[in-house]
Amino acid sequence: MKIHIRTSANFREIHMGGIGPGILYRSSHPIGDGREDTAITKLARRAGIATILNLTDTNRDIKRLAALVPWYRKILNAGGVIALGMNFNGMSREFCVQLKKGIQFMLNHPGPCLIHCYAGVDRTGFVAIVLEALMGASLCEIIDDYLKSFLDDELLAPHDSPQYQRDSAIVHEILTMINNGRPVTEEQLRETAEQYLVSQVSLSTAELELLKERLSR
Repeated sequence: MKIHIRTSANFREIHMGGIGPGILYRSSHPIGDGREDTAITKLARRAGIATILNLTDTNRDIKRLAALVPWYRKILNAGGVIALGMNFNGMSREFCVQLKKGIQFMLNHPGPCLIHCYAGVDRTGFVAIVLEALMGASLCEIIDDYLKSFLDDELLAPHDSPQYQRDSAIVHEILTMINNGRPVTEEQLRETAEQYLVSQVSLSTAELELLKERLSR
Protein backbone atom coordinates (compact mmCIF):
# COMPACT_ATOMS: atom_id res chain seq x y z
CA MET A 1 0.00 0.00 0.00
CA LYS A 2 1.78 3.12 -1.21
CA ILE A 3 0.34 6.23 0.42
CA HIS A 4 1.62 9.55 1.66
CA ILE A 5 2.54 9.74 5.34
CA ARG A 6 0.85 12.37 7.44
CA THR A 7 2.90 15.21 8.83
CA SER A 8 0.22 16.62 11.18
CA ALA A 9 -0.57 15.25 14.63
CA ASN A 10 -2.17 11.83 14.42
CA PHE A 11 -4.81 12.67 17.05
CA ARG A 12 -8.53 12.57 16.40
CA GLU A 13 -11.91 11.72 17.86
CA ILE A 14 -13.59 8.46 16.90
CA HIS A 15 -17.21 9.48 16.41
CA MET A 16 -19.11 7.23 14.03
CA GLY A 17 -21.86 4.65 14.09
CA GLY A 18 -23.19 4.52 17.63
CA ILE A 19 -20.06 5.99 19.22
CA GLY A 20 -21.13 9.18 20.96
CA PRO A 21 -19.31 12.53 20.84
CA GLY A 22 -16.46 13.28 23.21
CA ILE A 23 -16.02 9.65 24.33
CA LEU A 24 -13.23 7.99 22.38
CA TYR A 25 -10.01 9.34 20.84
CA ARG A 26 -6.96 7.86 19.15
CA SER A 27 -3.43 9.11 18.54
CA SER A 28 0.21 8.32 18.06
CA HIS A 29 2.39 8.35 21.18
CA PRO A 30 2.13 11.70 23.00
CA ILE A 31 5.72 11.23 24.16
CA GLY A 32 7.25 9.76 21.02
CA ASP A 33 11.03 9.44 20.82
CA GLY A 34 11.34 10.58 24.42
CA ARG A 35 9.98 14.09 23.91
CA GLU A 36 6.59 15.73 24.17
CA ASP A 37 4.43 16.00 21.05
CA THR A 38 3.12 19.50 21.70
CA ALA A 39 0.36 19.19 19.08
CA ILE A 40 -1.06 16.11 20.81
CA THR A 41 -0.73 17.83 24.19
CA LYS A 42 -2.84 20.71 22.96
CA LEU A 43 -5.51 18.47 21.44
CA ALA A 44 -5.63 16.07 24.41
CA ARG A 45 -6.10 18.93 26.86
CA ARG A 46 -8.85 20.39 24.70
CA ALA A 47 -10.60 17.00 24.60
CA GLY A 48 -10.33 16.62 28.38
CA ILE A 49 -8.76 13.16 28.20
CA ALA A 50 -9.17 11.38 31.56
CA THR A 51 -8.27 7.76 30.74
CA ILE A 52 -5.50 6.40 28.53
CA LEU A 53 -4.98 2.94 27.06
CA ASN A 54 -1.27 2.85 26.22
CA LEU A 55 -0.92 -0.17 23.95
CA THR A 56 2.85 -0.07 23.51
CA ASP A 57 4.67 0.64 26.79
CA THR A 58 5.29 -1.26 30.02
CA ASN A 59 4.65 0.26 33.45
CA ARG A 60 8.35 0.97 33.84
CA ASP A 61 8.53 2.70 30.45
CA ILE A 62 5.50 4.89 30.98
CA LYS A 63 6.61 6.16 34.39
CA ARG A 64 9.86 7.33 32.83
CA LEU A 65 8.20 8.87 29.77
CA ALA A 66 5.33 10.52 31.63
CA ALA A 67 7.80 12.49 33.72
CA LEU A 68 8.41 14.56 30.58
CA VAL A 69 4.77 15.58 29.98
CA PRO A 70 2.76 17.17 32.84
CA TRP A 71 -0.76 16.42 31.52
CA TYR A 72 0.08 12.75 30.91
CA ARG A 73 1.83 12.43 34.28
CA LYS A 74 -1.21 13.90 36.02
CA ILE A 75 -3.51 11.26 34.52
CA LEU A 76 -0.98 8.52 35.33
CA ASN A 77 -0.71 9.63 38.95
CA ALA A 78 -4.50 9.65 39.22
CA GLY A 79 -4.58 6.00 38.14
CA GLY A 80 -6.00 6.77 34.71
CA VAL A 81 -3.30 5.17 32.51
CA ILE A 82 -2.84 1.48 31.80
CA ALA A 83 0.38 0.37 30.08
CA LEU A 84 -0.40 -2.80 28.13
CA GLY A 85 2.80 -3.54 26.20
CA MET A 86 0.92 -5.29 23.38
CA ASN A 87 2.44 -7.05 20.37
CA PHE A 88 1.29 -6.57 16.76
CA ASN A 89 -0.68 -9.82 16.34
CA GLY A 90 -4.35 -9.17 17.08
CA MET A 91 -5.12 -12.89 17.04
CA SER A 92 -2.38 -13.91 19.47
CA ARG A 93 -3.26 -14.97 22.99
CA GLU A 94 -0.96 -12.32 24.43
CA PHE A 95 -2.62 -9.51 22.47
CA CYS A 96 -6.12 -10.65 23.40
CA VAL A 97 -5.29 -10.97 27.09
CA GLN A 98 -3.93 -7.43 27.16
CA LEU A 99 -6.83 -6.04 25.11
CA LYS A 100 -9.25 -7.53 27.64
CA LYS A 101 -7.36 -5.79 30.45
CA GLY A 102 -7.50 -2.53 28.51
CA ILE A 103 -11.24 -2.74 27.87
CA GLN A 104 -11.95 -3.63 31.49
CA PHE A 105 -9.80 -0.68 32.57
CA MET A 106 -11.76 1.64 30.27
CA LEU A 107 -15.06 0.35 31.66
CA ASN A 108 -13.96 1.20 35.19
CA HIS A 109 -12.53 4.67 34.56
CA PRO A 110 -14.11 7.94 33.44
CA GLY A 111 -13.94 9.28 29.90
CA PRO A 112 -12.97 10.68 27.57
CA CYS A 113 -10.60 7.84 26.73
CA LEU A 114 -7.51 8.02 24.52
CA ILE A 115 -6.11 4.91 22.83
CA HIS A 116 -2.56 5.10 21.53
CA CYS A 117 0.43 2.97 20.64
CA TYR A 118 3.63 4.31 19.08
CA ALA A 119 2.68 5.45 15.56
CA GLY A 120 -1.06 5.23 16.20
CA VAL A 121 -1.47 2.99 13.18
CA ASP A 122 -1.11 -0.76 13.71
CA ARG A 123 -2.16 -1.65 17.25
CA THR A 124 -4.34 1.44 17.68
CA GLY A 125 -5.75 0.95 14.19
CA PHE A 126 -6.66 -2.66 14.94
CA VAL A 127 -8.43 -1.80 18.19
CA ALA A 128 -10.23 1.12 16.53
CA ILE A 129 -11.50 -1.12 13.73
CA VAL A 130 -12.93 -3.59 16.23
CA LEU A 131 -14.66 -0.92 18.34
CA GLU A 132 -16.01 0.94 15.31
CA ALA A 133 -17.43 -2.24 13.81
CA LEU A 134 -18.94 -3.18 17.18
CA MET A 135 -20.74 0.15 17.33
CA GLY A 136 -22.28 -0.03 13.87
CA ALA A 137 -19.93 2.14 11.81
CA SER A 138 -20.08 1.59 8.07
CA LEU A 139 -17.23 -0.04 6.19
CA CYS A 140 -16.40 3.25 4.46
CA GLU A 141 -16.27 5.06 7.82
CA ILE A 142 -13.93 2.43 9.25
CA ILE A 143 -11.65 2.53 6.21
CA ASP A 144 -11.57 6.33 6.12
CA ASP A 145 -10.63 6.49 9.80
CA TYR A 146 -7.82 3.99 9.28
CA LEU A 147 -6.45 5.88 6.26
CA LYS A 148 -6.47 9.19 8.13
CA SER A 149 -3.49 7.88 10.11
CA PHE A 150 -1.56 8.10 6.84
CA LEU A 151 -3.40 10.70 4.81
CA ASP A 152 -4.79 14.15 5.43
CA ASP A 153 -8.52 14.36 4.66
CA GLU A 154 -8.00 16.14 1.37
CA LEU A 155 -5.73 13.32 0.10
CA LEU A 156 -8.26 10.52 0.62
CA ALA A 157 -9.18 9.05 -2.76
CA PRO A 158 -12.84 8.85 -3.87
CA HIS A 159 -14.53 5.72 -2.54
CA ASP A 160 -15.22 4.39 -6.04
CA SER A 161 -11.64 4.80 -7.26
CA PRO A 162 -9.10 2.00 -7.81
CA GLN A 163 -6.69 3.82 -5.46
CA TYR A 164 -9.22 3.71 -2.62
CA GLN A 165 -9.70 0.01 -3.19
CA ARG A 166 -5.93 -0.54 -3.01
CA ASP A 167 -5.48 1.66 0.06
CA SER A 168 -8.35 -0.02 1.90
CA ALA A 169 -7.01 -3.55 1.43
CA ILE A 170 -5.38 -3.72 4.86
CA VAL A 171 -8.70 -3.00 6.62
CA HIS A 172 -10.32 -5.85 4.71
CA GLU A 173 -7.39 -8.08 5.70
CA ILE A 174 -7.85 -7.23 9.39
CA LEU A 175 -11.59 -7.88 9.25
CA THR A 176 -11.02 -11.17 7.44
CA MET A 177 -8.44 -12.18 10.06
CA ILE A 178 -10.75 -11.59 13.02
CA ASN A 179 -13.49 -13.47 11.13
CA ASN A 180 -11.35 -16.63 11.09
CA GLY A 181 -10.21 -16.13 7.50
CA ARG A 182 -13.60 -15.39 5.99
CA PRO A 183 -14.28 -12.09 4.17
CA VAL A 184 -16.64 -9.75 6.04
CA THR A 185 -19.59 -8.04 4.38
CA GLU A 186 -21.07 -4.72 5.48
CA GLU A 187 -23.90 -6.56 7.20
CA GLN A 188 -21.51 -8.76 9.20
CA LEU A 189 -19.35 -6.02 10.73
CA ARG A 190 -21.04 -5.81 14.12
CA GLU A 191 -21.43 -9.58 14.45
CA THR A 192 -17.78 -10.12 13.52
CA ALA A 193 -16.57 -7.63 16.15
CA GLU A 194 -18.82 -9.16 18.81
CA GLN A 195 -17.60 -12.66 18.01
CA TYR A 196 -13.96 -11.57 18.20
CA LEU A 197 -14.44 -9.80 21.54
CA VAL A 198 -16.26 -12.76 23.08
CA SER A 199 -14.45 -15.76 21.57
CA GLN A 200 -10.90 -14.37 21.24
CA VAL A 201 -10.69 -11.56 23.82
CA SER A 202 -12.94 -13.46 26.24
CA LEU A 203 -15.17 -10.57 27.26
CA SER A 204 -18.27 -11.70 29.10
CA THR A 205 -21.69 -10.91 27.66
CA ALA A 206 -22.17 -8.37 30.46
CA GLU A 207 -18.84 -6.70 29.67
CA LEU A 208 -19.69 -6.55 25.97
CA GLU A 209 -23.01 -4.86 26.67
CA LEU A 210 -21.37 -2.48 29.13
CA LEU A 211 -18.76 -1.59 26.50
CA LYS A 212 -21.50 -0.74 24.01
CA GLU A 213 -23.25 1.39 26.61
CA ARG A 214 -20.04 3.17 27.57
CA LEU A 215 -19.17 4.02 23.96
CA SER A 216 -22.67 5.28 23.18
CA ARG A 217 -23.00 7.75 26.05
